[in-house]
Amino acid sequence: IVRRSTRAIDLLEVNGKPFVTAGGIGIGAHAALAVPWIKALHPLARMATESLGGAVYRLAAGANVMLRPGLAERVRLTWRVPGEAADQSMEVRAHGVFVANQRTMGGGISLPVPADNADGALDVCVVHDVARVRLLVALTRLLRGSAVASNVFSAWRAVRVTIETDRKSAFFGCGDLVAEGTKFEVRVVPNALRVLV
Repeated sequence: IVRRSTRAIDLLEVNGKPFVTAGGIGIGAHAALAVPWIKALHPLARMATESLGGAVYRLAAGANVMLRPGLAERVRLTWRVPGEAADQSMEVRAHGVFVANQRTMGGGISLPVPADNADGALDVCVVHDVARVRLLVALTRLLRGSAVASNVFSAWRAVRVTIETDRKSAFFGCGDLVAEGTKFEVRVVPNALRVLV
């Protein structure tokens, strides 16, 4: 702070609303948004979740994977790869889609992406429709920083991505609800935020 040394990092936007680190729909949103809901239930619930620190996000993720009905949904993705002129698209059944500007999220979970928050690109990570136990094992491996099979997670770089769902979904960003709906247009805004280093 005394040196006032700063650097510029990229910002992400979903439907025109900014977020900085990571966000998405599906299991990530369910886990991230469950934590403030639990805290709001009762002062004792708030104390219990705060005493767990970052571990509360890991517990919420595990509970969502094992207990939430209708976990997977059909998702349509359209994206533009950096340096390319044409869009690419795919339709897939997925437990969730993450859009990241950095690798780590709440609870120390690391996405299997090489995210760099100052490169003018974002990372898209699809969590494929696999058995719940297999997904839980994959999440445990991510917590340890281990490699995960590509048929569980697939990821790529983009400058923008449109995520479309059949049912109304919540999109979280930096742990908060940022948007709701069936269509989410996410783009990177290069060098939009200056931070102290």
